Amino acid sequence: MTMAARYSEEEFMAELRRCDFDFGRLSNELAARDAELPASELVASLRAEVMQHWTPPGGGWHGALNHVVIHGLDVTMPLGVPRRSPDATIRVVLDDLTAGGVHAHFGTSIQGRSLRASDLDWSYGSGPALHGPAEYLALVLCGRTIPEGRLDGNPL
Repeated sequence: MTMAARYSEEEFMAELRRCDFDFGRLSNELAARDAELPASELVASLRAEVMQHWTPPGGGWHGALNHVVIHGLDVTMPLGVPRRSPDATIRVVLDDLTAGGVHAHFGTSIQGRSLRASDLDWSYGSGPALHGPAEYLALVLCGRTIPEGRLDGNPL
């Protein structure tokens, strides 16, 4: 979540080349390596000035918002901590994930499907429905595995 605070663009690209441009592999390796860092250093990375202005390549501020919300959910959901982002924020994330095929980057398909949030006024598409809390819809759109019973309908 905080690679930009700890790796310059040159360092990041060198690591990515080393991993044959497999971002999933790189992310897993860096996460394992960074897990050895003291908690104080990880928190300092979250608070670093660079993170106040960082946006993912080609993602702009929407990409940065999606990054923070989804990775925040990656942390809080397994701990049973309720969603902290406001309804308006998760609505932006859901709109971004369903617009223009963004979800396909995560290996999910929503063609011919409808998605309905049960905890806020948000829906997408038509066809067989998948519905439940907004945060679980966002996570499943990103290809995450969520606890059984959190969404109703046919899985993506």
